[in-house]
Amino acid sequence: MSDTKARSDDIQDFLRPCAPSRDPAYLAWREAKIRSALAADLSEPEKAIPLEKIWKKYGLEY
Repeated sequence: MSDTKARSDDIQDFLRPCAPSRDPAYLAWREAKIRSALAADLSEPEKAIPLEKIWKKYGLEY
């Protein structure tokens, strides 16, 4: 017999909200990624893509 766990393929199992991670390593990694992205955005604002251009690309123009 296999030692794999039986898993449910019921879509409702994947749609239930779960608690946010409390793993300190993950939280530190996430914070570092956010700070890095914000710093990059502030250091080179000319590389930012205007929201209107993104909306147009995805057909979300108003």
